[in-house]
Amino acid sequence: MVFYRSGKTLAGLSYTRVDNANDLAHDAGTTFGVRHDFGAFRVAGIAQSGAWHGTRTSAAASPTSIFSRSYRSYLVGGSVPVATTTTVNVSWKRYDDRTAGNFDASQLSINVVHALSRQTDLYAGHSRLKNLRASSYSVSDASTAYTGVAPGASTSLLAAGIQHTFWCRMARPPRG
Repeated sequence: MVFYRSGKTLAGLSYTRVDNANDLAHDAGTTFGVRHDFGAFRVAGIAQSGAWHGTRTSAAASPTSIFSRSYRSYLVGGSVPVATTTTVNVSWKRYDDRTAGNFDASQLSINVVHALSRQTDLYAGHSRLKNLRASSYSVSDASTAYTGVAPGASTSLLAAGIQHTFWCRMARPPRG
């Protein structure tokens, strides 16, 4: 992973390759991201390209599998502080499945984060995922089993909660 910082711009590039233990194939992905802080707001973009090979994906690509044999993914987003302790974040993502199945999707997300202290935040957000053609991905959280939806259908998720970060001065700098 390589990072570059110049003034208020931060960019990064990474390449990941994981060899499969059961055969000679591998999984690989390249990610490039950039963020610029304009002061009143921040914008960011990420582009990713990859392919999954070998035993793990010996089955054909499916409309619910997030592991395509070949894919490209793009994300653009931004954040705007609306008060000294509150930030609104918006992002749009496009998943471009490069297999014959062409299981594409796009997702729009918005969330609000309100800092109660240097370590504790309240958050609320909404995501809406639109499946294209035969894809049937679903927006889900980490606590429920993943299930697909009808091909071409949309799905959404509403989330809210509290986040407390434990840190020491050596491990994580304070916000601000």
